[in-house]
Amino acid sequence: MEFNIRNLLYESRFYNSSQRNMDLEAVFEHVINFIKKDCNSSYRLSIGSDSQVKNDHTVFVTAIVIHRIGTGAWGCVNKIIIPYAINDLKEKLVLEANLTLQIVTEISNNYLEKLLSSVIYYLDDSTYFYNEIHIDIGKKGKSKTMIKEIIKYFSGLGFETRIKPDSYAASSYANKYTK
Repeated sequence: MEFNIRNLLYESRFYNSSQRNMDLEAVFEHVINFIKKDCNSSYRLSIGSDSQVKNDHTVFVTAIVIHRIGTGAWGCVNKIIIPYAINDLKEKLVLEANLTLQIVTEISNNYLEKLLSSVIYYLDDSTYFYNEIHIDIGKKGKSKTMIKEIIKYFSGLGFETRIKPDSYAASSYANKYTK
């Protein structure tokens, strides 16, 4: 069965426990407002995906999390359901990476500059802003064989990459919504 990740991604909407049906524009309005509430803190914008294979389909969830380091976070996810079970680990991890990359590329091309220019005047000199990709792989388990390959993939594109246990956007937040 054939599907187009890009089309599925653009047709899907982001949501969390209190908001529904957000496009990326709305997501980044929330991110900007979250940062403006405390301009003396440092922030980490993290994007990551996770998946769960069910009997006859596979659920992919991509999370966007803005973390006010030390004092809280706001996040949202989008969910894509592929109409068949993807049991091959490498295929699943590559699809997770591609979904993350699609969101990161969209953010980089259309939202990151707006985000930074909207908040740069509010942040003081001692604050930092980090932008990270979180991958749901770690040094334990079957996925460990792909760590170098996936990290090199994203590093080659210029992104800071985190794996378990530091990849909370993928391995905790997105994971919660795959169930």
